[in-house]
Amino acid sequence: PIKERYKMTASTDPRIIRQIWRDSLSWDLLENTPEVKCPVFLSVGRFDYIASTTSIERLHKKLSNSSYKIFDFATHHYMEDKPNEFNKWVLNCISQ
Repeated sequence: PIKERYKMTASTDPRIIRQIWRDSLSWDLLENTPEVKCPVFLSVGRFDYIASTTSIERLHKKLSNSSYKIFDFATHHYMEDKPNEFNKWVLNCISQ
């Protein structure tokens, strides 16, 4: 069966997908890291094809109030790939 995220992508107007992609080209959180005062939870799948572990780790180092986790054997959709591990990590982060 096709997962919901793929159904959504297949049914989304290609012009919208292209616009999101074009807009994302100007995002550079590593060079222009915003000042964030609240806790930030950064995570990435080891096999993420959109956000690299290196980029997320660099962003984590720039945000002093961030937590960081790599989900092994997971993709960009690590919340679906590893739901129990992800939920446990989030609950642990917010309980501190």
